[in-house]
Amino acid sequence: MVLPMKHYFKKILLFFALICFGLGLGMQTIEANEILPKFGGTVTSEFGWRIHPIYGTRRLHAGLDIGLDEGTKVPAALDGTVVVAGWISGYGYAVVIDYGNGITSLYGHLSEVLVTPGQHVKKLELVAYSGNTGGSTGPHLHAEYRVNGEPQDPRPFYQGVAGWDLDGGYNPEGGFGGTLRKIIPKIDFDYTKYFSPSEKLLEATHKIIEVIKNSFDRWQPAILNLLYALMVIDLAWFACQCALKGELPFTELFPKIIRYGFFITLAKEWKKIIDTLFIPFFENVSSTMTGNQHTVETFLNFSTLYDTVKHIMANNMHPEVNLVEAWYQMFPFIILNILNWVILFIIIGLMLWVMYKVVAFYMVCSFGILGIPINFIPKIGNRGNMMIGVIISTLFDLILTAILLNLLNSQLQTLGVISANNVPDVFMFVGVFFFLALFTTKLSEACSNFFSGLL
Repeated sequence: MVLPMKHYFKKILLFFALICFGLGLGMQTIEANEILPKFGGTVTSEFGWRIHPIYGTRRLHAGLDIGLDEGTKVPAALDGTVVVAGWISGYGYAVVIDYGNGITSLYGHLSEVLVTPGQHVKKLELVAYSGNTGGSTGPHLHAEYRVNGEPQDPRPFYQGVAGWDLDGGYNPEGGFGGTLRKIIPKIDFDYTKYFSPSEKLLEATHKIIEVIKNSFDRWQPAILNLLYALMVIDLAWFACQCALKGELPFTELFPKIIRYGFFITLAKEWKKIIDTLFIPFFENVSSTMTGNQHTVETFLNFSTLYDTVKHIMANNMHPEVNLVEAWYQMFPFIILNILNWVILFIIIGLMLWVMYKVVAFYMVCSFGILGIPINFIPKIGNRGNMMIGVIISTLFDLILTAILLNLLNSQLQTLGVISANNVPDVFMFVGVFFFLALFTTKLSEACSNFFSGLL
């Protein structure tokens, strides 16, 4: 039996993903475990009170500023445990290491963080690269030394205890490697700007809804004329039958008149019924069930979902690699780029799914008026009655979609922020996000089919 190419393609893709994952973990481990021979640089700003270079006010400078080129390797001062690794307001990308006995160090304005919270590091083990992130006026390393949370003069600690050369006698980027680092730029991609609702998609959805509404406005007079024509034909046929029988059965005439009066009124007021009954019913029920205020406009606004994902992925939405060190940075860099795109595709898929639900709701409500004249056509009149069931089913399907989307977002909000360059945790998040999105859509489809079967 010859297996289709699709089968082999899936196996090749899975095999490639596993290789990239393993190599990414391996290279990240090699990078984080590198031990530097020594470290140091020229101090450009000492610990103490000074005029802040950005805000222009007198503030305590809680650390040392060491003049280093962007991308310089930064090691741990002593053996310790990483407690913070990621973005800190003002500090940019930062690393905090606990050395025990209430002693901690903080490195700020980093370009890249290579460790994760809870990771044990050794003295002079590579933990980050210096940079220019956060409240910074240029590339440098901001190094703090704290005892029980209180900032102390870091020079005795870093120079005396850690053994750093802070008198300018050591150039960490000297030699051929330092020259290459200055010549060859970093490759970086910033996905932050993509993690926001697509205005073009939302605009397209609103245009489709507007077309449906305009089509309904053109349909409504034709439906009324068709109803009048069917009424005249039906009453004429009823009169012929009465003439042939020689009697006028009022018990049949009055129900016909009442029925026509009801359906003509329904056809005339159909738009008002949609605007004052169906749509408010969706908004009120979905708002009550989710605990959030829902309108059709807010339902099509995906800012909450995007903000949740951006919060979780904040430290991994700007992957970068320096080609000088590409041999151990390239695989994690490639994987992070791929995973960012996968996350974007999942969110866009959810957006399209919800937009489809909203457009289907408007179409069913608007063209459900067609079921009214069908009621008066012999042998297929029962099909017209089914239109009401379809409208109710679509309405509850939209409410269920709002509830499930709210649950999906609530589950994502329970996840913590992923530390920078943590490929395994990003992989885990992508898997969780994918299966939550898949579960949401499948559950919605199953419930919709069940409810349609009842009607």
